[in-house]
Amino acid sequence: MASPAYTFSPVLQEFEIPVADYLKSHTSLTGGLVVSALIFHHFDDGSRRILLIQRAATDGFPLKWEIPGGAAEITDKSVFDGVCREVLEETGLKVTKILRKADTKDEWEGRRGGRWRKITFVVEVEGSEDRKKTPKVKLSPEEHQDFGWVTLEEIENTRFEDGTEIEFAYEKQRGTILGLF
Repeated sequence: MASPAYTFSPVLQEFEIPVADYLKSHTSLTGGLVVSALIFHHFDDGSRRILLIQRAATDGFPLKWEIPGGAAEITDKSVFDGVCREVLEETGLKVTKILRKADTKDEWEGRRGGRWRKITFVVEVEGSEDRKKTPKVKLSPEEHQDFGWVTLEEIENTRFEDGTEIEFAYEKQRGTILGLF
């Protein structure tokens, strides 16, 4: 396997395997695997924000907010490659480091059957080393129509600074974000 374009903590080695192998070793997951990424940006003043993206009005969960992610594909070389692909497809950002895994257990029965699992990773992206400006996001308009770099206070209050409500696609995701902020 070629060397990936990202680095990761050695404690996460179990995810540097093909998605097909991950699913074979977790036989209860008959639906599939979903991966998502918490992308923080740290500023010189010590503050930090997280990237949220708003689903398109024409997509599932219209106009709801979430973090980047989606289904890991059997063709992904690894679970990490699935995360990197999803982040790139949805935000135009390139993952450079996978720092840790969220300590959550998120499994459910799919609408069309099958058991699914979601794994959320904290990642860094290209451009995150510049603490004066946020990385440039380029959304995929078929899936998402807006984005915001939000503070912990905005997540807690489910409101942007301007008072606009942040309605999450999945309330459990808000808890995951709060747990890692």
